[in-house]
Order: sequence, then structure tokens, then C-alpha cells
Amino acid sequence: MPVAAIGHGSSELSDIVADNAGLLEFLTPAPALSGTSRYTQMRGADRARASLIDSRTTPAPATGLITFGEPDGFDLPAFRASGFRSLLAVNGSLPVAAIPQGRGQILLQGGAVLDLSPSGPSLEDQISALLQSGAIAVAVLPFKTLSTDNMADRLVEIEALADRLVASTRTGEIILMQPIDYLLQASAGLSRWIAVAIQASPRSEAAAEALLSQLARRGISATLVAASDLLERLGRPDDCIMADPINTAAVVTRCLQPRETEVVAGNPADIVLHPPDADRQHTGVRNDGRLHIASETLADVFAQRSPVADAVLYLRAEDFPAQRNRDALIRRLQRLVADGGVHYRTLTDWADYIQAPDPLRARYLSARRRAATDPGRSPNMMTKAERAEFMADARAAWAYIDALTDGDTGHVIPTISLGAKRTSNVEITLWDSGSQINGSLSAARIGLISPDDCAERIGKLVANIPSLQIGGSRLPPAIFASDTLEALRPDFDVCDLGRFLLALDNAVWQGVMTQDAADAVISPWDIDAAVRDGRLHSFRSGRWEDITVSHCTDYIRPAFHRRGLMVENLYPEQGDASETDWQMAMLSRAAAAGPIGTEPFLLAQVEGASSPASKLISDVLFDAQLEWFEATDRFRFMSETPLDRPPWFVYQGLTLDVLGPDAWTINSVGRASSFQTDAARSSAEVIVAKAVYLWRAKSAHPYTEAAVQKIRRQCRREGKGFTVGVYAQPDAPMSDYFDINSNGIILSALASILDHGRTPHRP
Repeated sequence: MPVAAIGHGSSELSDIVADNAGLLEFLTPAPALSGTSRYTQMRGADRARASLIDSRTTPAPATGLITFGEPDGFDLPAFRASGFRSLLAVNGSLPVAAIPQGRGQILLQGGAVLDLSPSGPSLEDQISALLQSGAIAVAVLPFKTLSTDNMADRLVEIEALADRLVASTRTGEIILMQPIDYLLQASAGLSRWIAVAIQASPRSEAAAEALLSQLARRGISATLVAASDLLERLGRPDDCIMADPINTAAVVTRCLQPRETEVVAGNPADIVLHPPDADRQHTGVRNDGRLHIASETLADVFAQRSPVADAVLYLRAEDFPAQRNRDALIRRLQRLVADGGVHYRTLTDWADYIQAPDPLRARYLSARRRAATDPGRSPNMMTKAERAEFMADARAAWAYIDALTDGDTGHVIPTISLGAKRTSNVEITLWDSGSQINGSLSAARIGLISPDDCAERIGKLVANIPSLQIGGSRLPPAIFASDTLEALRPDFDVCDLGRFLLALDNAVWQGVMTQDAADAVISPWDIDAAVRDGRLHSFRSGRWEDITVSHCTDYIRPAFHRRGLMVENLYPEQGDASETDWQMAMLSRAAAAGPIGTEPFLLAQVEGASSPASKLISDVLFDAQLEWFEATDRFRFMSETPLDRPPWFVYQGLTLDVLGPDAWTINSVGRASSFQTDAARSSAEVIVAKAVYLWRAKSAHPYTEAAVQKIRRQCRREGKGFTVGVYAQPDAPMSDYFDINSNGIILSALASILDHGRTPHRP
């Protein structure tokens, strides 16, 4: 029967736990993080470990956590990197259930809390009752409940109880275990993981190289820690770089040992190694998102024989100056394998093993690495020939709007097939109208039309937006006819309205419409009905629906704020959080909202409503798309898009919290059953033309440059516009299928490229 002590307290209590190390085990209160993201719980684990060290009253090593009630939503594997190996969830049940988790961890459910209050029964009686039950039990001593009135008496009781239990084990009456013993019992072959890090300098280069060679011959993995030029010279460029903070932005290895304690923010390393004498007393994921490793000396590693004591052994030149020292060192390392089942790994393999897999954090770190090592060039740097081609693109895109605008309503035909049999779809949304307005503004910015022509076109369009009673308020319908203005779907879409309002703002800021004229457009509408208790709502199928947890919220909030309607965001404010903690919180919220695509995140940056979230999420998506291209040699530009065949419209995206091929999603409107097969979805994947140009407006990367060439070659139709895109499998363009969103958004992207990256912000 194990007995656990909870919480850290006085040195007297710590002494009792230390004196009865085979009987009592110190457990740390688990942070209240149930249901939060894995990264949040990793950070909570790091703070919990730091608080134990700061208290200086906790017997080391403390590897157990304790919580009361059920552990639902508690992510024990997230605590592995900070050295926590067990969680006791006390719920009063007997016997205790032991459930292996993670990599060498265990969840214990059960246990009984002993009463240490002045009026409580004696500990002898409480333990006797547990023993008489005959069940496997965990007795919990809640040290934090001790009062000053009875502390001295209870401490005497605890020491007496410990003596009695030890005596009972000698007579065979009971078997004593600590909570961690459950892990050892349940995990056959549990062994320590040790990474050997060898620091080298030009003076110790020969000795380090000799040691590395000897270790390799004996199957012992090791990692060299040295300046980049020395790593290159020894043929180990991917090991751990030792660098000054001023130079760390150029580091491309995963592991870095800074010569000072801090790491430059933009550095792509995700592992930070600290030598034993550095001011880092524990290993864990810090607020920069990196795993910081507190390494240990030879004496520390060899003194600790616990199978749960993973370690990074840090060797300096004085540890292996001569051959005899290296021979003795290797014998000792081999003896650990023979005695205790040690696994030696490279430092990166060791780090990957102790950290719980976290797709969101992996995506974040990958995007950060990409930004530092493969950023592309400014999207506005181009030759005269490139500028001429972009202008030709703009003329083609403008041709669609110019040729297909209804002379009476000002609305362009939303979607059209210009094949042998011309067919058009007049169903239009305010999102489409926003694209038409922004496309017209872009055409004026780059000189394709005059400001007066632009103003006349936009004025006619905005004068022909229908409205009707929807959900008790006068609002524009979700879908109406571009030629007759008839309401075709009497619902209301707040995301579409938000994009339209943003486009109106751009028209005002570009000087083609006055603020009074813009206000007059929406004055008949009850747009405040769409903001309920500070949250955005759409009206669908006869009821109002809260759409705050969607990707459009952050994008359209500014339009409502400018009209005096404060809207709650999907993403948190930074507050006191570090940049990385804040960005990871935003990614977690984005993942909860569903797969991400190019829109609206790139629209926000190109058309003038950028935010920290839109930049972060687009960076992560770009990295994932480019990683896919590097692995498959196939383009992937995920966005919503119409199709020229059933199911007619799809949403393409990336699931942030999933890695691998399953992360990519293609969903149809209404999720038609005929579309729910891998083959059907694969056949509908499109390299979306508007997405390609949006990405080119963000970055002139070789990847986006090559994609622009492809779309230009396969989708640009002189005098007609751009077709929607190219089916990925097989490589086949929608040769005669055009829409306003593709051409309006391509114009916005081209205006950003040609107008030196300026976006239509308020002057």
C-alpha cells in the first residue's frame, strides 16, 4: 500500500518524506488545466516544475502529480518533458486502478485522503481501516491541511506510523509501494533515456572526435556541441550549435546552446541546451515554445539510478582529456546499460521522446523555421518584364468584370461558363459584391480605369442591394439574383455582410465614395441585429446562429467596430503572455474553428484588414503547403472554390491539429453523401487561381512564382478573365468556367503586388 504526501510545505515535512523515501512519495498538485490544449498543459507542467524548485522544500526528484476527482481532460503526456511520470486522481474508490499512459507514465485512479485535522481520528486507526478492507489502496497525507495547532502532534504520529508500516513489511503482513512503483510494475523493461552531449572547441577538437568515434563503435549515440564551423569540419552540421545571441538568427540546426541564457526570438531552433552550471535548473517547454534542457554532470548522472531519471549528460574537455579517461568513461557508460537498462540517444531523439507529440506546436515551430531559413523575397521586387506580365494579368481579370456587369443593377454575373454552350448562374452574395468592389478599386489603383469610372460602377452596385425582413430585422438576403435582385435565399450571412462593409470602407478610403454615401447604403439595414451580446450571428433555417467560432470573425470585426458595434473575437488578446504562448493560443482557437484555407486570412492582409492572427495562420498554412510540395512535387493552394461539375462548390483546407495526409480536407456544401469518399474528394481538389495570386502578393517565393506561371498558362483567357483554377488530379484546368471571386480577388492581389504592397488602409 503506497502512501503519498501532497504539496510542498515546511522543511520538517520534507525531511519526513526524505527519511521515508521507500514509503512516502511527494506528489505535486496538478495545475487546473483540464480541457486546455496540449501546449498549454506543457507550459503548465514547466511552471509546476519551476515552482517546486523555487520552493526548495520538495524532496527530489518529485515525479508525481495529484488531483481530486476524475482526470477528464488532463493531458498527462504533456507533463512528461518536465519530469512528471504519474498522476494520482483521488476519487475515494478501492482498489486503485493503474492505467499506463504516454511514454513511461501511469494514471492511478482511486485512493483515500487521510484526515489530518485536529478533530480527526488517529492515523493508526485510519490506516488500520484501509488495511482491513483488503484492497490495494493509496493513502494520501494532505500536508497542506495541517494546522499549526496540531502540526507537532501529527508529525510525531506520521513518524510513528512510518515505523509501524515498515515493521509490518518485515513480518510480511503488508507490501508497501509508492505511487511510482505502479509505473515500474506496469511497464516491463522501463529504462532510462540518456543523451550524451560533448562540448568541443578548436583546442579539444581531436579529443572530442576520438571520443565520438569510440562511442559510435560501441553503439552509443552522442551529440556534438560546438561552433558551426567546427561542426561542419567534423562532418556533423546537424548536431548542436554553440552560438552568440547576436548570431543565432542564422542557426538552422534544431539544437542550440546559446553562450548567454537568452535566445534570439526569430531563431529557428526548437531545442535549447543549457550546460550544468547555467541558470536553468529543470527541463521543460518554456514560453518561447522551445524545449529547454537542463543538462547534468558525470557525477549527477551516475549518482542517479532511478529508471525514471532520464538525463542529458554534458561532457566537457576536462572529462575526456586523454585516452585513458575516454576508456574509463565509456566503461562507465556501458555499465549503466548492463546494470539498469539505459538507452543512449542523440539529443534530438531524446528530446522528441520525452515531449508529447503536439501537431499544433509542430506546425508552429515548422513555420517559424521556414520564416527564418526560407523566407522568399519581397513580393514587390520585380523586373520590367515581370511587371508587364502582372499588368497583362490585371487586364485579363478586369475584362471579366467589365464585360459581364449588368447595366441596370451594376452587379457582375457571379459565375459563368463560356464554353460551346454559354451558361450563367445569377445567384450572388454580398461576399461576391465585396470582391467586385475591391476588384474595381484595384483596377483604379493600377490605372486600368479612372477614379470616376470606378466611383460610378461602385455607386450603381451599392444602390442595388435588396433587403427584406429576416429574423425580425431588415437585412440583405444571403443570396439574391444579380439581374433581378430577387431574394433567392431569405437567410442572412453576417460573414458576407462583413466583407461587403470592409469593401465599402476601402471605397471611402480610396476616395471614390464619401462616408455619408457609404453610411446611406446600410442605413436601412438593422445590422445591429447581427451582433448579440457582443457575438456575431447569422440567420439560417429560421433561427439565429452564433458564428463567433469561425474563421471570418477576426476578419470582419473591424467593419463592425468602425460602426460602433463591439464584437467579441475568436482569438485572445496577448495580455501578459509571451509572443509564443499568445500565438499558440491563437492557433488552438483556429483549430477549434475548423480547417483553415487561404481565405479570409490572405484577404485580410491584401485588402487591408490584417491582424496578428491572420498573419500567423497564413504563415502556418504556407509552410504546410510548401512542405507538401517539397515532398510530392505537387502544388496545393487550399481555398474555397466553385466547381464546373457536382458538387459545384467545395471548401479546401488544412486541419491544424492533425499531421500527415489526413490533415488536408475537401468538403462540399451540405456534405453530399455522394462526395464522402476519398476518390470523390481527390477528384475535386483544385489549385485555386485566386489563392495562387494571393500567396504571390504575400511572398515572392520560388513556390508562388512557379504557381503563378502555371495559373497564367492554364487559366488566363485574354479578354475573358481567369478561370477558377486547375484540377490537381489529373492536371486539368476548368477551361471555360469563370467567377467574380476569382477575378475580383486576383485584381486585389495584383494591385498589392504592383502598388508596392500598399493596402487600402485609412490614410
